[in-house]
Formats: sequence, structure tokens, C-alpha cells
Amino acid sequence: MPAIAYHLSTVATDVNLNLKGFAIGNGLTDPFAQYPAYATFSHENGLVSDEMFYAMETALKVCQGLILET
Repeated sequence: MPAIAYHLSTVATDVNLNLKGFAIGNGLTDPFAQYPAYATFSHENGLVSDEMFYAMETALKVCQGLILET
């Protein structure tokens, strides 16, 4: 969706569209690559405590191991 939105809003100027915005339906495309960012993002933005951050980091290894098994 982001590539299509960019194209429609900047490149395809001959197309007359009156769009209010663009949205991504399901941004999860590669859990193995995306999961490592969740703990850091949550911790750096004050969404989880230090203890929860460390628990998430520990659980990440288990999650990635299970992803590799499938």
C-alpha cells in the first residue's frame, strides 16, 4: 500500500483522485525480522517498564525459535 499511495499521490498526476489518506491493513509481513523492534520501541517510548523490556527480550528468542521451526 505505501508504494501505491506514493505513486498515486506523486507520480500519477494525471489521475484525478480526491483521497483523504492512505492506510496499511496488516503491516506484519515478516515476524522474524519485525519482532526484535517491539521491545526496544516500547521501552524507548515509555510503554513498558525495564522489567517488562527484559522479559520481552527473553521471550523474543523463544518466539524466533518457534518461527524457524515452522
